[in-house]
Amino acid sequence: MVEPDKKKEEKEKIKLSDFTIMETLGTGSFGRVRLGRHKKSNKIYAIKMLKKAEIIRLKQVDHIHSEYQILNQLNHPFIVEFKGALSTDPKFLYFILEFVPGGELFTILRTAGSFPEEQSK
Repeated sequence: MVEPDKKKEEKEKIKLSDFTIMETLGTGSFGRVRLGRHKKSNKIYAIKMLKKAEIIRLKQVDHIHSEYQILNQLNHPFIVEFKGALSTDPKFLYFILEFVPGGELFTILRTAGSFPEEQSK
């Protein structure tokens, strides 16, 4: 649930060098999402790589900032967990997210057309 006045606990400082970047999961308007393996824990994450120049060119800075703030405060079992963000790279902004295999829900729904009521529960 979103609790606007309550921030998540301080996140451990993460660096891009903590990850081995692997294959691309998908692409979008501002960049791509790639798999990343955390070198110490061996855990897999989704790493959203957003092109800073495209965000600025398309005047989406406020939108991306809002996405960051919302993801940082969410805690719900149906929404991927946000692990942190990295902004020190001159070309990319990185969002580190829980990896959930199976694809994007929008793509699955578009392919299926609709879900039966029982499946959607």
